[in-house]
Amino acid sequence: MTTNQPESIETRLSRLETLFANVGETVAAQNNAIDALAANMSQQNNAINVLTANMSQQNNAINVLTANMSQQNNAVNMLTANMSQQNNAVNMLTANINQQSDTIDALAANISQQSDTIDVLVANISQLTENLNNLSEQTDRKINNLAEQAAQDRQQAAIDRQQTELDREQAAQDRQQAAIDRQAWQAEIQRIWEYLLQQRGNGRQGT
Repeated sequence: MTTNQPESIETRLSRLETLFANVGETVAAQNNAIDALAANMSQQNNAINVLTANMSQQNNAINVLTANMSQQNNAVNMLTANMSQQNNAVNMLTANINQQSDTIDALAANISQQSDTIDVLVANISQLTENLNNLSEQTDRKINNLAEQAAQDRQQAAIDRQQTELDREQAAQDRQQAAIDRQAWQAEIQRIWEYLLQQRGNGRQGT
């Protein structure tokens, strides 16, 4: 099963050159037609001048000529309309050519961007490979360091457990001493309170 492959840039450029050549030939043919029409108009003007000079003798011929001129004017108007249509067609063709040229330029820019993107991806892959190698080395070093640190931590944990037992014993002693100190403070506060009450009572009796 065959798939439709997109036309290459060379093929599109070749078609574009052919299109330009056809437009050039069309425009040249139109110029030739316009030159011939101009020549005919010049000849007709000369004939009109001669007829005008002989106007008094050839009224009937002038009437016939007037009718012919009217027909020719109609023909000229039709030719002018046809030329206008052709000009419109040429303008549309030019616009299409410009659009195709813009499309080709955009396609070329996209190809250039894709090429740059591929280069960046290749560079990124290379950098990622280098980073992965470095990360592997760093991981190995960290694992070794963690193993050493774990051994040190286990040793320190044993020391900390011993210190915790000592701290627990010291805390029990501190709580016991705090209870003794609290009782002593309460007794002292009670003594001071009784003293103040006694002094207050003596002050009232004196007054």
